[in-house]
Amino acid sequence: MGVLPSGSIRWAFLSPDGDDGGFAGLPENRSFALKEVHWRLEKSIFHYAKTNYFCAGKIVDRIAEWVKPFTPELIWIASDMDAIGIGLHLKRRLRLPLHVTVYDAYEYSWMSGLHTRLFSSSYMHRVHDVLEGADSFDAVSQELVEYINVYYPGKLSRRSLVFPPSTSLRQDVGGDSIGSCLIGKTRRIGFCGSSRISDHQWQAFLDLLGKMDFSFELVVYTDQKSFNRGVYPGNVKIRFMSYVSTETEIIKWFVVNGVCACYLGLWKEKERTLFVRTSLSSKLTTYATAGLPVIVDAPEDSVAWRLVRTYDAGILLNDIDNSKRELNLLFSDSKWRQSKADGSRRLCDDEFDLIRNVGKLTDLFSKDVVTVGKTEETRAP
Repeated sequence: MGVLPSGSIRWAFLSPDGDDGGFAGLPENRSFALKEVHWRLEKSIFHYAKTNYFCAGKIVDRIAEWVKPFTPELIWIASDMDAIGIGLHLKRRLRLPLHVTVYDAYEYSWMSGLHTRLFSSSYMHRVHDVLEGADSFDAVSQELVEYINVYYPGKLSRRSLVFPPSTSLRQDVGGDSIGSCLIGKTRRIGFCGSSRISDHQWQAFLDLLGKMDFSFELVVYTDQKSFNRGVYPGNVKIRFMSYVSTETEIIKWFVVNGVCACYLGLWKEKERTLFVRTSLSSKLTTYATAGLPVIVDAPEDSVAWRLVRTYDAGILLNDIDNSKRELNLLFSDSKWRQSKADGSRRLCDDEFDLIRNVGKLTDLFSKDVVTVGKTEETRAP
């Protein structure tokens, strides 16, 4: 959010490790320490109760005192486990409009086994309260916005906005690697970020590459220890890259070193359907910023494939014969690949432009402030 004026925001963080300091490199900010509990209770109902009931009042008092000279006009909270409860208390205390940022469908926390059902049930009850009282919210996809509106209904005046992972980098580092990547027999495929597929799905992709007439180098920016296991065919090599501190470095490497396409895999298991159908991986933004075709290995109803299909920015791995045919075109037909790369650039420009998306968000904030201000004037004696 570096495009927002630093003087217009105060960032408050909840610190589970007792740190009550701030974070360097951000606008004026401060972290507020939570009381520690035994590590065995961190993912239990006791952790939730500690933050949302036992500690909430004191933390809200401290945050309210800290921002008092700033005279805030709006509260903006991320939909994290602890922040949800604190945000609701803060809204009631300061009587300000509330905006909520939603990252994923909330049910995913217990569907994925991240937390106990009792913990998640209590958490989602609080989520309902927050979204019911929110004046606006943003989410990473239109599918997630629609899901929230159906299952977490709010007041009729509640506004919503799609705010996907966004970038301001394409015009600076985007380039044309079309010609160089199709020279010779080796084709480079890029990957970055965490893996969101099973070992079985990854192996199926490797086996598909193994049936082709090219040699492949998989260029991977991720933690090798947590990456999928697989048996690599003789024509497929993997290259784990050193850690880099910024996304820009990844994008530049992909563009300069002739990466032909990027791989975006998402779970195909039934229990992951809600997440895949409503959440959007920031990998897609990275790949589109580089202007590279995207190989989508995901269900057809995923957000990622809906966007890639809309802009003709890549291919979907579905049945083996069609996947092999389109991969062969991608790695041998420069004009066909060029059309996919052009689609990837359009996707970046139309959906992921940071300046435009932040502008829409600040417009939404302004409407919240005006609307709630008029409501408060009406209530005044």
